[in-house]
Amino acid sequence: MKNNVFKGRCMMLLLTLVLVVLSTLTTYAAITDIAGHWAEKQLTEWQEMGLIRGYGDGTFRPDQPITRAEFAVMMNKAFHLTETNSKTFDDVAENAWYLEAFKIATKAKYLEADEANMVDPQGNVTREDAAVMVSAFVPVESDVSLAVLAELADPDQVQAQNRDALASMMNQRVIRPVEGLDYTATGEISRAEAVVLLRRALTAFETVEAGETHESGNNPLNLLGVTVLVDGEEPFAWEEGTAVPVNAVFQLNFDRNVTGDNWEANQSLFSMTLVESGEAVEAEVSRIESYEERNNVYVTPEEILSSGAAYEIRVDKELMANNGNTLGKTQKLEVIVAE
Repeated sequence: MKNNVFKGRCMMLLLTLVLVVLSTLTTYAAITDIAGHWAEKQLTEWQEMGLIRGYGDGTFRPDQPITRAEFAVMMNKAFHLTETNSKTFDDVAENAWYLEAFKIATKAKYLEADEANMVDPQGNVTREDAAVMVSAFVPVESDVSLAVLAELADPDQVQAQNRDALASMMNQRVIRPVEGLDYTATGEISRAEAVVLLRRALTAFETVEAGETHESGNNPLNLLGVTVLVDGEEPFAWEEGTAVPVNAVFQLNFDRNVTGDNWEANQSLFSMTLVESGEAVEAEVSRIESYEERNNVYVTPEEILSSGAAYEIRVDKELMANNGNTLGKTQKLEVIVAE
């Protein structure tokens, strides 16, 4: 009897391990058809971040035109859009895999149904289409120059109501020519070009968002706030003068990605000391590698903090975001540990 129980437990353990491995392979299996492609680096990066995935056969088909349904899914993931509405569309079935994507897109108002209540999910996206959709997040310049449209092979084909959006996205380098490919407004963009375009749009968007909090035009990186994390308890926002528990972990939230390309250098720019003595406190500086966590840095003291003591968390002014902006001013946060 005991032997049967032991065998049963072993089988359950083996089955669990198999499921975990299969799940990992499904999530992280490499796309098979992008090696040597001009956008290989960007495609690989976005796959690792969970922003794109291939087809069931393991391919991504980077040079295939991207449909409006596929582009909407990419847009929603790139800009972290999740809020939906209750709309239905006459050309989208209730069980279509992209129905939710269009509900999110129309809620965010970067895409609208036409007069016939259709969104054309299988239609391919042109550069002009992409510019209009992206301009919902990367604002059109107030005094946009249309001269850049002359770089296109078909400038006269751009619809009048879309000229400002397309020119502004070109001026801001969100839309750029790809060597060896036609550069037209009415040309359909490929799945690879869509990824590269959205990657540039995200960088521009993060810069604009950061710039809204500064009078300076340099758009320095911002520390938005600190959240205190404690095992078994609800996280809470830290404010100056708020006492923290002895086992606190500090989540520093910035307004742009500080955990990407510059992570190794950025890690060394965080430090922690005892205020009274100036003695350094050993602390782990870490990140969670996911798109949602790209703006967060975690500072975890390696030992329990002393009750009633004051500590300083210091973030050096050279901390750099992925888009090259720096903090500009060293941040010093004094935290008091509860008695």
